[in-house]
Amino acid sequence: MIAALWTLAALALAGEPEERWRRAIAAEDTQSALRAISALEATRSGRTLLERRLDDSRAAIREASAFALGRLERLESLQSLVKLESDPEPTVRQAAAFALGQIGAGNLGDPALKALEAHLLAGLNKELHPGVKLSVWRALGRFGSGVTVEAALQLTEPMERPTALVSAAWILAREGTAPTALEATLTDPDWEVVAAGLYAWSRAAPTSPLPEVVRRVAIEALEAGPSSSRVLAARVLRRFGATTADLPRLVDILVKGRPLPYEAPNPHESAVIVGAIAKLPDGAFSLEGLLRLAAAVPPGLSLVDPRFHVALAAADALSDAGVDLATHIEVMRLGWATFKAKTVPERRRRDAIVCRLSTRPEDLTTYCTPVE
Repeated sequence: MIAALWTLAALALAGEPEERWRRAIAAEDTQSALRAISALEATRSGRTLLERRLDDSRAAIREASAFALGRLERLESLQSLVKLESDPEPTVRQAAAFALGQIGAGNLGDPALKALEAHLLAGLNKELHPGVKLSVWRALGRFGSGVTVEAALQLTEPMERPTALVSAAWILAREGTAPTALEATLTDPDWEVVAAGLYAWSRAAPTSPLPEVVRRVAIEALEAGPSSSRVLAARVLRRFGATTADLPRLVDILVKGRPLPYEAPNPHESAVIVGAIAKLPDGAFSLEGLLRLAAAVPPGLSLVDPRFHVALAAADALSDAGVDLATHIEVMRLGWATFKAKTVPERRRRDAIVCRLSTRPEDLTTYCTPVE
């Protein structure tokens, strides 16, 4: 409903002179002004008009204007947004931090960002609101450099440290730098901190063997870590490849399922684990046997699982890992014959997998025909 109202506002105001926009975003009715700000943002213009609203007496208008300026990603707005660091409302300061991160991410490499990075890092010592601090760290992760990484590694405040280290991981991943600087995070007692280190390695280029400490912690995270850490650990192993020595524990993880009984099954997580196992040397384990084993108990992963998204996750993982699924095409066909894809995107993904794997003429007709 809100999106529809914004769309209507955009249509009503499109093409009107600047004065009409100025009156609309300064309307006395706050909700009307907010809809106008969203409509103006949708036109990808109006920077100067939005900057004027950063001085509005209403916090909601200042906040919305800051968000809108961030999504415009114009360097010219940096100075106006930086001034909001002294705004009395934390929500406005958080919006300003988000906007600065957006602008930085949209203008990577611009010389102005080094000065902005230094300013934000210095401002963290003055900011008292924990939510604003976290927003600033996230913003720094969008465009920061090694300076931010070093600051994050030196941070000891327990509430900020996980977010700061995730930002450091973003920076290292963006720069393509091996995240050896974050290896110490993997032995931290806080799983959020461990997750930051795993995230960095999940994005690292697999040009060298995975350090043993990273492999060990990834397996431990899969066995006993929270959901966020488990998914990241699975991605690390899939990216670098599991070892034959890892296989018994990985299979055991798939069979046992969730470490906590109240957690819902996560087919995607299982799919990533299977993708890691699939990169093992030929003959290390029977892949077909693994699929049968994994399908035995939740969160089973099977090409013939009656739940379409589980079967698709299995096929996607194995296919992405470069496994020859031609031998499994029969069970895939059999399983999908009993489950009708409910949406066009699902049908397209399913058909693309079968079409790519099968060489039977009848499959080319059934699955390789474009879905209307």
